[in-house]
Amino acid sequence: MAVLGALSLTLEVPSIDDGVKFYTDAGLIAIVEGDTARLRCDGQDRDAIVLLGGAPRKRLHHIALCADALDAIASKVPAHGGRLCDAPAGFASDGLWVEDPHGMLIHLVENNAEPDLVASAPFSINAPGRIVRKRRSAMRPAASYAPARPLRLGHVLVFSPDVQASVAFMTEALGMGLADHAQDVIAFTCARRDSDHHVVAFAKSPGIGFHHASFQVNDPDEGAAGAARL
Repeated sequence: MAVLGALSLTLEVPSIDDGVKFYTDAGLIAIVEGDTARLRCDGQDRDAIVLLGGAPRKRLHHIALCADALDAIASKVPAHGGRLCDAPAGFASDGLWVEDPHGMLIHLVENNAEPDLVASAPFSINAPGRIVRKRRSAMRPAASYAPARPLRLGHVLVFSPDVQASVAFMTEALGMGLADHAQDVIAFTCARRDSDHHVVAFAKSPGIGFHHASFQVNDPDEGAAGAARL
């Protein structure tokens, strides 16, 4: 039983309009219903980011992770400082809702594994004895790049008042692995199989919260062009 990957994150925000503009500029597709915005990667039929408007300030509501053997996970959560809980109002009760030892809400969903992405053209970069980017600048004129189109949510980095305790919960209760860490300041947890370097990372802070989410794109040039647009 283990987490298999990242599905989505939900944020409470003061302004839906500002959030939609930011994430659509980043290349996500928005579906807005009243004071809720659902943002998806082009070609995916599920949400990657959900924005709940009308909050006094930005706040992490919860993260959603794909997992298997939820009954086995549920049996381990209380023993490792977490808590099983009901779905928040307005959210589906499927899967398993848990709080980690610091009160961060996590929705675990049994979901089919992500389909393999279609291979893109290899990224060309100069290296000793391999000069492939000839007679051109490192970056083409910005207007020559198509808008970024994120392919899928890769990882989420959140704040934690105790990074080591957060890692212990993710690895012992949710079956994740520790990929990397720097003392007790930051740590990176991964899925146990077919994982990116990390799926959920933790950075030391006085309380829980959202730091950033990372999306996979086709190559570094597309990432840079998307950042320039933002």
